[in-house]
Amino acid sequence: MAAGMGGITEALALPITDLTERNPGSFQISWIACLVQIFSINTYGGCEMMNLMMMAYDRFISICFPLTYEKLMSPSNVIICIIFIWLIPFGRVTITLSITASRRFCGNIIEKVYCDNYSVVKLACSDTTSNNIYSTTMTFIYVLLPFFIIIYSYVRIILICLQFTRKGQTKVMNTCTPHLISICSFFIGCAFELYQSRFDMSHVTYTLRVKLGYA
Repeated sequence: MAAGMGGITEALALPITDLTERNPGSFQISWIACLVQIFSINTYGGCEMMNLMMMAYDRFISICFPLTYEKLMSPSNVIICIIFIWLIPFGRVTITLSITASRRFCGNIIEKVYCDNYSVVKLACSDTTSNNIYSTTMTFIYVLLPFFIIIYSYVRIILICLQFTRKGQTKVMNTCTPHLISICSFFIGCAFELYQSRFDMSHVTYTLRVKLGYA
């Protein structure tokens, strides 16, 4: 719920700012508001990623190790997981913002409907190698690693399901399908945003890029 509110903040901060400016339609945003958007979108994405990974782990334990589920997913362990889901993204985003805010910028126009860290860093006057290395490392840790953990969990679940009866397989599918839909939707959106930020998207209409960005 709270992560979703963070995502809404990221998506609506610029439109709300634009509506309340003295010159509506200018699509301008202050530096502080831009940093808030970067914080919101990165925190939301990180928390959502960790949450999806933990949900996959929860289903993996409940289906593959049902007899030890209550022990492994005890209330104290659940609390630790919740702290982990929120604390790690907050720490990462804090470091990201501190690196970005220390830069001196030579431009003030980005081709996005909201501020994202990569688009802002590209406006820096100085060398951004350290930003790029850090960003690539964090992308691997917080996107690819959870993705592989999720894939591993569901491969194990599918292998276990092959041993179930048809009724058992149906029950597992009914349990896992909503989560799989959420995973596909989220990772497709992440993949598009990463591609849009780092590669030439001039062949895609601006309207379509905006719609896909908010999707």
